[in-house]
Amino acid sequence: MAISFDAGSAATNQSESATSLTINVTVPSGATLLALAFLGAEASGSFTAVWNGSESMTSVITASVSNYHSELFCLFNPTAGSHSIVVSASSAASIMLGAAGAYLGTHTSMESGTATNTSGAATSITVAQTTVADNAWALSAYVGSANQDPSVNSGPAVIRAKTHNPTSDFGQVALCDIGPVSPAASVTFDIAAGATASIAIVAASVAPASVGGGGVRGGFGLMGVGR
Repeated sequence: MAISFDAGSAATNQSESATSLTINVTVPSGATLLALAFLGAEASGSFTAVWNGSESMTSVITASVSNYHSELFCLFNPTAGSHSIVVSASSAASIMLGAAGAYLGTHTSMESGTATNTSGAATSITVAQTTVADNAWALSAYVGSANQDPSVNSGPAVIRAKTHNPTSDFGQVALCDIGPVSPAASVTFDIAAGATASIAIVAASVAPASVGGGGVRGGFGLMGVGR
């Protein structure tokens, strides 16, 4: 089964001066991956994400720049239906933003790793990700300090869900992907902030279910380079 994104699952939300963020998502039957791109601004400590009240999402990769924290969370084989992702902070954040969505046809395990790319003052940023298998997809979580929605600067990336906070503490977040990629190759996310901003972006690759258990480097692979 080929990987696909369920457009009806795309969801966003934000909160200000809070220790939690709730995002209501409708996950279709058969979904194999729930992904969340998250921004927490001016918060110390850590964040956790839980789906449907009890299913803990895994933190795949994080990056921080100028008090803006980026994190990509995932959950394999999420419970289907209309439920909530609740992100909890160990200390209050001035803003919390989230962009989420569900995928079908992915592998259901992941490879651990770390990769980050940040810029303290830029109008765009890139991350190059090598996909882990034939027909795999690359996923990216983008955050920035601009007060508008981000956009694709150039290249094949697709933004699946995005939001921004235009009030006192600016911020923007986007869940992006590229796929399918055949054969496996390095692909580049090139995302524009819309204004000079502090930016953090992370990327990962998920294999299709057809790779099977113990497939190429597991379900997720990670890499990040950029400007």
